[in-house]
Formats: sequence, structure tokens, C-alpha cells
Amino acid sequence: MKKEEYLLQLRKKLVKLPPDDVNDAMEYYEEYLEEVGPENEETTMMAWGSPSRIASQIMAQYAVKQMSIDPSAKKGLSTVWIVLLAVFASPIAVPLAAALVAVVLALVVTIIALIASLGCVAVSFAGSGIVTIIAGFCLLTKSIQTAVFYIGVGLFLTGAGIAIMPCVVWLSKKGFNFIATFCSKYLLSLQIKSQTLFEKKATTKCKQGKKATAKAPT
Repeated sequence: MKKEEYLLQLRKKLVKLPPDDVNDAMEYYEEYLEEVGPENEETTMMAWGSPSRIASQIMAQYAVKQMSIDPSAKKGLSTVWIVLLAVFASPIAVPLAAALVAVVLALVVTIIALIASLGCVAVSFAGSGIVTIIAGFCLLTKSIQTAVFYIGVGLFLTGAGIAIMPCVVWLSKKGFNFIATFCSKYLLSLQIKSQTLFEKKATTKCKQGKKATAKAPT
């Protein structure tokens, strides 16, 4: 594949990104190919991989950058997915990414179980409190002291249940945001290391190509 065709396909793959980010990315790869020289362009592009792989890496970096601006849970999970796809496009990082996926699944299950448990406690407290309050009013005709006691306990349980609900919501947001942020940054570091390794390989091949050209008889 020629340089022009490679860069054109890469630009098409980045069409969903803002124009400034696309131009910055294209400028980087265009300058890189100019530095290695026409004789090593093909070797360099082979070391980089397909335009789709490069595009996935660029989009992953952009997604992580956007997440730092808007760290919502939905955006965080979307970012993890984008970065994960970029990492799996680089075979070198796949084993580490696969191990991270297992850890993340365990964390997600733990957080969901904790949220479900707190939610059940909140609902149980609130439900029990309401039933107890109703029972207290029913006892007003028999024993005022007992009725007041039941109503007081019911109010306490209902209040406790209502107080726990914001904690459940907070834990849901913060827990998944933490997982998304941690995974995105870790996966992005793997992706960057993989990309750096590919570029080093490309540079090494270019140097070997130049040495072979220099030694060739004229």
C-alpha cells in the first residue's frame, strides 16, 4: 500500500473525531513517514499495522482524554470498550488485557453485589418501618404507649432506609466511574507501549534497510 492511500484510509477511519484532533494525528504520521524516507515507507507502514489499528489507538486516546473532562459512568464504560478494542488490536498487549478483563469482571460483580445488598437493606428498612408505623396506629385504641413506641421505631426504620438510598446511588456512580477510569488508563498505557514497540521495530527495520542500501555494490 502506498503512503498516500494509507494516510487517506486512516483519515477516513478518524472521521468521527473533531477536525483538530484528526489533523494533529495525521500530521504526526505524515511527518514520521517523511523522516524514515520513501525507501522505508512500506516497511514502516507494515510495522504499524492496518490503518484501522492505528485509528483505533487514536480514538482510544481521544476517548480517555474526553473522559477526564466528563467522567460519567456511561462515558467511562464506553471509553473502556473503545480502549479495550484498541488493545486487542495489538497482539503484544492481549495477554495483559485479558488478565485485566478478568480482574475487572470480579470488581464489577463485587460492586453489583454490594449495591444490591445495600439496596435490599434500604428497602427492607423502609418497608418494615412503614408496616411498623401502620401497626402503631392500629394499637392507638389499645395502648398509647405501645402505639407511640411502634410509631417511633417505624419512623426510625423508614428514615434509615431513606438515608441509605443516597449511599446506594453514590456507590453506583463512584464505583463504576472508578473501574472505568482505572481500566481506561491502564489499557491505554498498554496500547501506548504496544504502539511504541511497533514504532521501534519499524525504526530498526528502516536502519537495517539503510545499512543494506549503503553496503550494496554500486
